[in-house]
Amino acid sequence: MAFVAFYPLCISVHGLRGIADDIVHRSVRWILSTQHPDGGWGYYGHSTSEETAYALLALLYWDEVGDRIEPSRIQAGAAYLTQQFGGELTPLWLGKCLYTPSYVVRSLIVAAMHQYHVWCNCL
Repeated sequence: MAFVAFYPLCISVHGLRGIADDIVHRSVRWILSTQHPDGGWGYYGHSTSEETAYALLALLYWDEVGDRIEPSRIQAGAAYLTQQFGGELTPLWLGKCLYTPSYVVRSLIVAAMHQYHVWCNCL
């Protein structure tokens, strides 16, 4: 799979289940294959909190409604977010320059952590 941003992957996993499961399976496999040793995700060679949150939301959803995801993969992503929480955000949004809508990105991270805590209680 060529460069794919984590935002559309997350949306496709949520939106295409039951409609185009082949795309969902391929997306989930790609997300899992691109996890970094630090537990996070990021396309440009290093993990970012924003991309990790999108990947984690997709995997948590798929673990609930699709195939089981190895728990250690999800736990590693959540540990990365916990470690980075409140730190600098990597500018990934493009307008006339790279920027970060910090409230949007931080709410995404909080949502991913909330879903992780819901998932932990389900184990």
